[in-house]
Amino acid sequence: MDSRPSPSPTPWNLVLIFLALVIGLSATAYIYYSHQREDIKKNAIDRLEAIADLKMREIFNWREERLADARFFHENLQFIRSMDRFFKNQLDPESRRDALEWLTHLKENHDYSNILLLDSHASVRLRVVGEGDRVDNQAQFLAAQAMSGNEIILSDLKADDPPLNIHIDIFIPVVPSGSDPRQPLGVLLVRIDPQHSLFPFIEHWPTPSPTSETFLVRREGEDVLYLNELRHRKNTALVFRMPLSQRNLPASAAVQGQEGIVEGIDYRNVPVMAYLKQIPDSPWALVAKVDIDEVYAPVRERAKFVLVVVLTLILGAGMGVGFLWRMQQAEFYRRQFEAGLERQALTKHFEYLTKYANDILILADIDGNIVEVNDRGLAAFGYTRDEILGMNLRALQLPEDWAEVDAILKKLDQRDGLVFETVKKRKDGRTFPVETSARSFRINDKQFFQAIIRDISERRRAEQALNLLSSVVAQTADAVMITNKDGLIEYVNPSFEDLVGYTREEALGQTPRILNSGRHDRNFYENLWKTILSGKVYRGVMTNKKKNGELYNEEETITPIRDAQGNITHFVSTARDITERIRTQENLARRQDTLQAVYEMAITPGSSFQAICDQAVSNLSRLLGLSHVMVHQLTSGEVSVISTITVGELSHEVIDFPIASLSAPVLERGVTFQFKSSLRERFPGNAYFDKYDLETFVAVPIKDNAGAPIGLIIGMDFEARCLSEDDIQLMEIFASYIGQEIERGHLQAQLQKAHEMKILGQMASGVAHEVRNPLNAILSITEAVNQELEGNPDFEIHLRHIREQVNRLSQLMQDLLELGKPIPASSLQPASIPEICTAGVDLWKQYHPSDSHRISLSINAEDHDQMRVIANSPKLSQVFINLLDNASQHSPVESEIQVAITRLSGSNLRVAITDQGAGIDPKNLSRLSEPFFTTRKGGTGLGLSIVKHIVELHGGNLSIRNNIPAPGCTVEIDLPSA
Repeated sequence: MDSRPSPSPTPWNLVLIFLALVIGLSATAYIYYSHQREDIKKNAIDRLEAIADLKMREIFNWREERLADARFFHENLQFIRSMDRFFKNQLDPESRRDALEWLTHLKENHDYSNILLLDSHASVRLRVVGEGDRVDNQAQFLAAQAMSGNEIILSDLKADDPPLNIHIDIFIPVVPSGSDPRQPLGVLLVRIDPQHSLFPFIEHWPTPSPTSETFLVRREGEDVLYLNELRHRKNTALVFRMPLSQRNLPASAAVQGQEGIVEGIDYRNVPVMAYLKQIPDSPWALVAKVDIDEVYAPVRERAKFVLVVVLTLILGAGMGVGFLWRMQQAEFYRRQFEAGLERQALTKHFEYLTKYANDILILADIDGNIVEVNDRGLAAFGYTRDEILGMNLRALQLPEDWAEVDAILKKLDQRDGLVFETVKKRKDGRTFPVETSARSFRINDKQFFQAIIRDISERRRAEQALNLLSSVVAQTADAVMITNKDGLIEYVNPSFEDLVGYTREEALGQTPRILNSGRHDRNFYENLWKTILSGKVYRGVMTNKKKNGELYNEEETITPIRDAQGNITHFVSTARDITERIRTQENLARRQDTLQAVYEMAITPGSSFQAICDQAVSNLSRLLGLSHVMVHQLTSGEVSVISTITVGELSHEVIDFPIASLSAPVLERGVTFQFKSSLRERFPGNAYFDKYDLETFVAVPIKDNAGAPIGLIIGMDFEARCLSEDDIQLMEIFASYIGQEIERGHLQAQLQKAHEMKILGQMASGVAHEVRNPLNAILSITEAVNQELEGNPDFEIHLRHIREQVNRLSQLMQDLLELGKPIPASSLQPASIPEICTAGVDLWKQYHPSDSHRISLSINAEDHDQMRVIANSPKLSQVFINLLDNASQHSPVESEIQVAITRLSGSNLRVAITDQGAGIDPKNLSRLSEPFFTTRKGGTGLGLSIVKHIVELHGGNLSIRNNIPAPGCTVEIDLPSA
């Protein structure tokens, strides 16, 4: 009878399971990698497109602004008349100075590098900045073209000495009103340095990036010419070229008219992704690019992580399958060995069994001496059969484990069998872990011990691999959640706890509904479950809720897990918090909407200031979700409403609104101010807040070019919230634009007033010259008649009246001359305001009785020497004397006139003169400084006009207000500090 054991069964089912796991994991990893790569590429394309579109609009706006400036001077009749006078008499110093003032004003207010006035032959007649800018043949040709067509021409970028002298020229024909446009006087050449006004915002990249850049190109012959400085190569503007025939060159495609996304090789021979845009109405093309390596860098990092996870999972699966295979084999041999003991004698059966067993089989007597061992045992321990037979079992253990061997033999004498793990020692001293199944039995009244020993080194390694896999899942940065088929949570990793705030103990046994934010409808979750229950992987972005109620956005992948029979038993969810990424994308889109809105406001022809404010409040309400948005302007210390949108309704009416208390921090310090609390509770009884229960308030200052507040934008909402820095920046963009519009309005008014004052000065000079001589003659005749009549009382009253009227007319002529007279620059010197005021008060006291009025002079500053201005001291002293005269004439006798000098925030100084009179009718406040307007009997109406004229010639501002509380009024003079 052949008693050898039959061969062990082949574990084909385990092999198939292992292959299915490998294929499934590999496919899942590949799909995940492909999805991530496409997402990252799409995000990169969207970012490039947004930046390219933004840069294109900025460049287009820049060109339109330059042309708008040119059209202003092309159509400005005052400017053209000045140029006409110059061309007709170029040797006249006054005409030349007037023309040069216009050119200097144009250069300084628009940041041009130089302004040149050319005659009809394109020869230079005037220039602002000395020598240096030459007019070459091309410039002469464009000047002739502008004059012949009576059109404004904006030249292309050019360089006389690249990269140092790069410029763009604007040619503005000068044609007198009513003249033949084909016969212009000349042309105004405006020269722009693009390295200061154009290139900086082209080369600026809005987000951190080591390789990204934008640049302009144009075609020159068969080459691509790079117009601005490149990020990765210096001194390239209008110098660096590359051939159009260069393959895969994005710049080559751009100058040939292509737009959109392309991939190619840039000027460094580096693979890049680029977005191409054509600049409207120009020969320029814009290229916004980034290195391919930078675009796909996140993909490579994720690919490494996925590869490690997949390999770890495959290794764990392989070890698990191997472990099951070994257990099947051990079970098989155990059954064969036990069956042999029952069928034949111990020695013969053990002999046969030991030859083919895969586990170590040892037979020992009652003293622990080895009676028999199989071939597997000899190979495992490294002994020959002769060496191991008769050896005690202790010799196969470490010395520290001998006591354990004795204890096990005693237990076997009392029990049927034991299973335990221990460490065995080989002949060479090396050790290995084993699992031992031992039992005792008797044959012919002799007791023996049988041990089946299995080397579990592979199992230990499998356990270590599984521990590693568990550690990877526990330590991964993504939140991992495992649920059973019914959706009950069975495992969460620490990243899950950190993300949502629930501890492991709180989450286990719950369902993912604890994260439900309420932002997704029933159909969303039905589609999700339909996908994963069908065995497909679900990928998507959802909004969930943390334990503390905070909402967050996550990118989630849910993978079904199947058992050996292919049935779904669990679901594994991996999620990554992308709230910040989505917020960044939304902010970028909202900022782009803001810039688009401001751009549309800027290019809308004929828009009034109120229409611009209407668009601003409408756009801010839409972009920031504010129910109430207001624009207020600060004029002469008074805050007035310009535009208001209230719950979607536009209005320009005055609102019963506590603007003074709410706007004080903004208008006094020029800083943004916001809070969230009930405005109804802060201002009880206010009709506006009783009607609208508002919980959010934010105010952003509108500033002039010097940084002083000239208005504010207010936003309010029913929901209590604090606006983010990005939201505040959006409001500041609109505030900046509105401030520029206010400044532009002031500038136009100043130009108009300067022209009027110039005409008034010329008229006053002529009138004074023509009137003074007759007045002197009348006065001489009056004195002669007085001598003839020798004090006749019948005529004395008439002669006195003639003298008074002649003196009044003389004073009027003197005031008119003063009103139109400029202050020579050479007379302006640093001077102390306290000293000028003190001198003015002393002079005024010399000509008025000491008991007429009391003068109180206060200086609110520690260091008087720092309160200095650039001034003509006698002129300013006359200002203070005139104001003291006015105050005394409108104040009760013996009342006090207060003069206070203070330093304002910023660099301005203020002199305030306060009287105790009856005040001024509010309807006359705005007219007091108009020439010839007076409320005082016998006055000429020029006193305050002259005062305001002198103050403004010093760069200051004059304002008049009634005192609150009454009585009296206050005149405030603000002057720039030296």
